[in-house]
Amino acid sequence: MIFKICLRKGNGQGSGFNQINECYGVYVDSNGNVYYSDYYNHRIIRKSNTSSNGDVIAGNNGAGSASNQLNLPMGIFIDVNNQSMLYIVDSENHRIQLWIIGATSGVTVAGGNSNGPALNQLDKPRTVIGDSNGNLYISDTNNHRIVMWAQGASVGIVIAGTSGLQGSSSLLLKYPNGITFDSDKNLYVADSNNFRIQKYLVCPSKFYFFFVLSK
Repeated sequence: MIFKICLRKGNGQGSGFNQINECYGVYVDSNGNVYYSDYYNHRIIRKSNTSSNGDVIAGNNGAGSASNQLNLPMGIFIDVNNQSMLYIVDSENHRIQLWIIGATSGVTVAGGNSNGPALNQLDKPRTVIGDSNGNLYISDTNNHRIVMWAQGASVGIVIAGTSGLQGSSSLLLKYPNGITFDSDKNLYVADSNNFRIQKYLVCPSKFYFFFVLSK
């Protein structure tokens, strides 16, 4: 039996703190706080179990590329070692922002060099996740690849797909979206425009093998 609990009642589309204007990312921390990307409001909201409204924890300064702004944020992820560190896919700025919860601005930790296929660039990324070693894994959607960005690195490493090249062969991806790991550190990729899920065995700098999980 499935029970559905409404976190947000239907308050219509808008910019009030009890409203959402489209959402593409959600994360729940160990305390039950829910974080979500309020896409067209260019902000990240945190909703606690004790509040009827959400609190802005990133953005909400209009669309832009300044350090206190976001532009169409999508995926979000909280560091597994430090729950005050929030990673945000700032998709239209082609970057990943690290925002310390409570801060008034963020820091670019991946991309941010305009859109393109170079290893220091991203092109409309959608999802970010991290591991316990501080490595970030990013679905670099319009580059048709998954990149790993080590902590403090200035460039990423392609671990799945081929930069700027789309296709349906086993070596290629086509607009990859969601990504996640299982307990054995296998990486699963939602290969959205190929209508399939790809599975990769990942090591720190490359993948060893892969296969189509479903198609």
